[in-house]
Amino acid sequence: MRKIERFNIALAITGLFPEADSSRDFIVMDDGYGNQWIAEWHLDAPIPTKEELREGYKKYLEAEAKKPRPASLKELRLEKDLAIVEITRALAGNTRDAFTKESSTVASWLRLIKQEIVTAEDVPEFLNLREVVLHIIEEDGLWNV
Repeated sequence: MRKIERFNIALAITGLFPEADSSRDFIVMDDGYGNQWIAEWHLDAPIPTKEELREGYKKYLEAEAKKPRPASLKELRLEKDLAIVEITRALAGNTRDAFTKESSTVASWLRLIKQEIVTAEDVPEFLNLREVVLHIIEEDGLWNV
């Protein structure tokens, strides 16, 4: 039995023409069974052949593989912890007067921190930092901003 090679034509075109817009420059249709075709073509270049589309799809996949991967959950938690440390230092230091209930920026940060603290129960090294932040914020009554 012959294996049918399938690839996404729209992504292949994107690999060949990175600046092309799939809603303006070309339209690829699909019959629902995986059969695709170029329904409209508005680029100045000729419509690519099947072989050119295969090469374009390979280019697209290679470009995607080179993109930086999204941050891991551990990295995101570390960034959050560092932000909490910075706010804690600011609240405990000489800049404490700069943080008031009227500051919408601080209020939004505190709301975000409050939400993240609730979801960070499974990070053991976070617990001591959480207690420090909770104490400072509750002491100043900033939970209600």
